[in-house]
Amino acid sequence: MLLRPVHNSLITVEEKEDGEIILHIPMKEKVGFLTKLLAKCVQLPTEKRVELDEVGSFVWKLCDGSNTLESVVQKVGREYKMNRREAEVSTTTFMEMLIQRNFIAFYKKTRKGG
Repeated sequence: MLLRPVHNSLITVEEKEDGEIILHIPMKEKVGFLTKLLAKCVQLPTEKRVELDEVGSFVWKLCDGSNTLESVVQKVGREYKMNRREAEVSTTTFMEMLIQRNFIAFYKKTRKGG
């Protein structure tokens, strides 16, 4: 639980007035024959948008590299009045989805000089 979640730097973020987050994920360019042919006829999207709900947006904002997974779980529990187990399951399940989609990564902060 000492790992720290951090955003994928390729993703741009838009925050709506209500505080919810929209992620703008760049699309990989596929250079197959059919794609090239289709691109001549149709404007292909260059990104996809993912809108996060209130809880997802709250968690996303905490994935800034300064919080450990443990502190994110604690903050989610306090903010949404969940017991420890509920907060842990909810948070880790959401973060697993973010990791699978390469939206976040984890790193372990090392001590200086050690």
